[in-house]
Amino acid sequence: MQNQVTAALRPSYEALAAQLPTQEQLSIDETPTKEENGKARLWTFVAQAFAVFAVRATREATALGVFLGDAFHGIVACDRAKMYWYRGELQWCWAHLKRDFQAIIDGGDGRAKHLGQRLRRATCELFEHWADYRAGRISRAALLRRMGPVRRKVERLLRRGTQSGSQSVRGTCRELYEHRQ
Repeated sequence: MQNQVTAALRPSYEALAAQLPTQEQLSIDETPTKEENGKARLWTFVAQAFAVFAVRATREATALGVFLGDAFHGIVACDRAKMYWYRGELQWCWAHLKRDFQAIIDGGDGRAKHLGQRLRRATCELFEHWADYRAGRISRAALLRRMGPVRRKVERLLRRGTQSGSQSVRGTCRELYEHRQ
């Protein structure tokens, strides 16, 4: 049955996969799974109107080349894994960043913990503004006005974190600050 369903859906699947390189923005992630008795990765490519899933043997960026080729120049929304640093622009997932900031809180000394708490509060503030926008309580222009101070606050905190006594905090903050655009 699985083979029959796969064969029936293959033309539609391939048509959607062929549209991936033309998308303005894609959210991309992969997660471990199993295929038969071996390890595999389930790759997910989420466009505005559709999603494509693919089981691949590896986590390597070769999957991006297979699905996006040279034609993709849009925005990739993802976690901070280097394999996603493909073409176009990156937008790191704020849910993942929030987890990174929580890790600073959980693993840091007193100063690092305080830095992580302030970064997490700024992230919560960002999500509150986004919720207001999504609910229609504020306009896009108001959202952008509210995000300016949050962005500047996060940038100041990240810059401060690049001077942390903790090597891992320093590294995280440096990477985020250097790629803040």
